Amino acid sequence: MDLKTTTDSLRGASQKLALQNASEKNAALAAVTEALDKNRASIIAANDEDVKNARAAGISESIIDR
Repeated sequence: MDLKTTTDSLRGASQKLALQNASEKNAALAAVTEALDKNRASIIAANDEDVKNARAAGISESIIDR
């Protein structure tokens, strides 16, 4: 999926979520929390790889830390 497709999809989801009631928004947040927890190890591994690559490319620590 390219960046434009991803941002278009997120924009649509954001607009849909804005119209939901509190219970539906809470359910969506719970689903995001569950997905993050389920994928925690792979997310951290990917982040570690990104940091390693950024350091190898000479990117400043102040940027990497963000």
